[in-house]
Amino acid sequence: MMRIFHKITLPEMQSRIVASILHDAVQQRHFFDNEEPHMGWTNYQIATAQESTPVPGDAGKIFYDATLHYVNIPANATIVMSGGPSGEGQTSVDDVVKLTMTDQSDPENTATYSHDYSNGCSGVVTPMQPVDLSAQFSALAGKTVKATIEFYDKCGGYQSGTNFYICIYT
Repeated sequence: MMRIFHKITLPEMQSRIVASILHDAVQQRHFFDNEEPHMGWTNYQIATAQESTPVPGDAGKIFYDATLHYVNIPANATIVMSGGPSGEGQTSVDDVVKLTMTDQSDPENTATYSHDYSNGCSGVVTPMQPVDLSAQFSALAGKTVKATIEFYDKCGGYQSGTNFYICIYT
């Protein structure tokens, strides 16, 4: 018997893995809750793509920020940061992204995620596959939050960023 294998790219493989993990998480959660699955998702575009431009002045400054108010984070939700509205698509910033979520009714309840795409100013900006941020923002489950994103230049040279979405799966 001859086997034929289909070659797929690494990003395609990673997207399939993320989709599989999300599907399994939703199914497993409902299995243990002894409920019928209520699969659903909501996406919020929190950042629009920023073209690559030379850094004006000194490095280390925020060059893009945006805030969304009244983002509902249901209990037991899976929170994914991605470059596309369906929870897929790479993200990238030249150089660093910082995502902060704050409970709208308790500003002391805040959580932050950041990522350095420049690999410590290595000269190479490495795009990232969608990332599950559920653990980082678990303290905000069941809350309505304000979400703020910042792109900042760490290394000088150029600044840019892709679209960013917060995708919430229940």
